[in-house]
Amino acid sequence: MSRRGKLLLALAVVAVLPILPASVTLAQEETESPAEHTLAANGYGWAQVGGWMTVDIQAHGASIIWIVGGDTLEITGEGQREDSNGGVVRLTDWEGEIHVTGRRVGVRMVGGHLDFTATGSGRAFLQGYGTFHIDDHVGRWTWRGVRLPRRPLSPAEREPAMT
Repeated sequence: MSRRGKLLLALAVVAVLPILPASVTLAQEETESPAEHTLAANGYGWAQVGGWMTVDIQAHGASIIWIVGGDTLEITGEGQREDSNGGVVRLTDWEGEIHVTGRRVGVRMVGGHLDFTATGSGRAFLQGYGTFHIDDHVGRWTWRGVRLPRRPLSPAEREPAMT
């Protein structure tokens, strides 16, 4: 996908963000879970991770990345950076590397090329097109969305049964 195509995709996804329910927030764990896992994901669309973890992002531009709650935040590269009073860091069209670690980390990414690894305990949501590895399991992102850890679909999310 060309850089222009990635930018157009990122802008289209950003245009949809305001109509998402206000209840969609960065996933964060309240208490530490004893099980740690490693999630590696590569794709485009929307991804969010949160919990007690370390997140390493290889940013390729044509995306927007929001980071909140990191005890340690190391950012190298170029792009537009905005720091809010609420502790949220927003990176737009960033090209470089991002490392965040903490007990209540939340990271949301939307754009044309998302490439990250998260190690620890918590939750993730991937929506779009791409692949992910969690420990030894390999999976695919979908436009419907993939929640990790997986949970059963609610009745409203299930497709109607064929009769």
